[in-house]
Amino acid sequence: MIWLKVWRKEDKMTEQQKQIYVVDSQILNTIQDCARKANYSFNLNLEPIAKPDYFEKGDLIHQMLAEYYKLRKYRSNWAINKKTHADIVAICIIIGRKAAVSMSLDQEIVEDVIRTFQEYCTYTANDGWDNVLFVEQVASKILYEDDTRIILYQGKLDLGIGLTNCPIMPVDHKSSSRRGRPHYLSNQFRGYCWLLGVTNIIINKIGFQKTLKDNEKFERHTLSYSPDLIDEWREVTIYEILRYITDAENNFFPPNFTSCDKYSGCIYEEVCRKPKEIRNYKLTQLFMERKEKWDPGAHMT
Repeated sequence: MIWLKVWRKEDKMTEQQKQIYVVDSQILNTIQDCARKANYSFNLNLEPIAKPDYFEKGDLIHQMLAEYYKLRKYRSNWAINKKTHADIVAICIIIGRKAAVSMSLDQEIVEDVIRTFQEYCTYTANDGWDNVLFVEQVASKILYEDDTRIILYQGKLDLGIGLTNCPIMPVDHKSSSRRGRPHYLSNQFRGYCWLLGVTNIIINKIGFQKTLKDNEKFERHTLSYSPDLIDEWREVTIYEILRYITDAENNFFPPNFTSCDKYSGCIYEEVCRKPKEIRNYKLTQLFMERKEKWDPGAHMT
């Protein structure tokens, strides 16, 4: 299976090789949504030829936020280097403009993202998030192991901070043009907590709306989980992944038609609506193979 990053590990006791499957929340979400969609996205390694603007908007502001918090980690040195908060923000915007060159975003959208970033930095400049522990850190942990295989769960965490009442607080940035509370039972959020062995996470919502006040656009939600909810997530995740692995070994990827109209709709709906004999042709019309295989540790989820 192409989406599974396969390593080999020798067990010194049994001299038996184990196959390692690396999974992140995006792979897990897709498996739970639809096995056919998972096959297209991670076995065939496909992505849309025309990437939606909202994906690249999110990528751009994430890149600037990463640089911003890397520099905030050393805020105590700003005065020594004769740098102000405005100077730091300006540096991040320069980095953002360079990153935008390789994206297919209209200049108007780029400027909108930069404006939102500036407003966010001004609004949160003195929020106390200066004890930065890590930025865009990849975490991995064994989720399941038996005699023949290991399932390794992996995530790329946007930010980790130390607070007075919480030594390690993971933070996930979420940018959006719509308001709404974060999904409490998200695989991503519970998975991050399981990876770090914590029960709290902050969802840092950044809105692109132009008409809302700063306190409405920039919201921070702290989600707290009981240990049994996190353990339930782990058990269900193991079950779902093992079932998918078994089906994939038999080249069986059953579609889940109840997921076709979720959110903004499935990107593969036009393919599934076609007769079987022309689906592959439709795939080549609308999708292309990624330049690199999907690597959970290299992508923000």
